[in-house]
Amino acid sequence: MARKGKIFNRLGRPKLLRKVISRTETVVGVVLLLSIIAMAVWLIEQRDHYDPGERDIETSLLVAQSVEDNLYKTALKRWRDPTLVENGTVVFRLGPFDQSLLSGGWRANGDPQLFDRDHLFEKINGQAEQYLKFGFEKLQVLQLEHPASGRYVDVYLYDQGTFEGGLGVYQEL
Repeated sequence: MARKGKIFNRLGRPKLLRKVISRTETVVGVVLLLSIIAMAVWLIEQRDHYDPGERDIETSLLVAQSVEDNLYKTALKRWRDPTLVENGTVVFRLGPFDQSLLSGGWRANGDPQLFDRDHLFEKINGQAEQYLKFGFEKLQVLQLEHPASGRYVDVYLYDQGTFEGGLGVYQEL
């Protein structure tokens, strides 16, 4: 006999203890099963028919609806003649390097060194061929010194010509 509150018995293989399953429960079960099967069939059919043009927004529409951002404007930097003497020391030209490199007590030991395709091997011994393979154009090196701590650091600025060339070099490393 069936016990109240239990659906399956724990003896051997599971048996349904209820004698009658209501018609509503059967209909709901069949509807849910058919909807799951219909979704699976639809997904299988749609897998190879994806067209991004149907769902993507056109670039011209995005540009037309864009808003100009005026939240932040960079401040103008003062121009300073790099050949002037400052605090009794010569101020070197930094070339493409940002003036912020000299913050925190750092100072340049000279003008940036320039290495082109023919002289790259002088600075990066053994790795020049790898950089040349990916469109190397020039390398600029600036040596910085921190007089208080006696530390030196070299800052390398590579021009690989294209963004893909820069990614290619570092992918190979």
